[in-house]
Amino acid sequence: MPRITTKVGKGYRVTLPERVREALSVGVGDYVTWVVEEGAVEVVKAATIKCPYCGFEAPLEDFKLVRKPWKFRFYTVRRLQCPRCGKVFNYYSGKAPSGKLVEYVTKGRA
Repeated sequence: MPRITTKVGKGYRVTLPERVREALSVGVGDYVTWVVEEGAVEVVKAATIKCPYCGFEAPLEDFKLVRKPWKFRFYTVRRLQCPRCGKVFNYYSGKAPSGKLVEYVTKGRA
């Protein structure tokens, strides 16, 4: 596995080197998530969620969690509130029995 070193700049900003951007398939305007576990850091392309009402698109962290997540089959369901329009919807994410990662949103009940 290749090692790539970058310098931390002003404001503690870090530039993603070209090889890392290519490996993650990220570009300008995309989000990345930094996962810190047991002293190791993993950088992954962040999944963005799109509000089914107004079309606002952002990472999961930008939406307000309305209630505690719950399990439905192999999904984890999160009830989220859009910061732009304020409407509530459900975000389903999980790994199907086939191993495929699945995620989608549904409008909340009126």
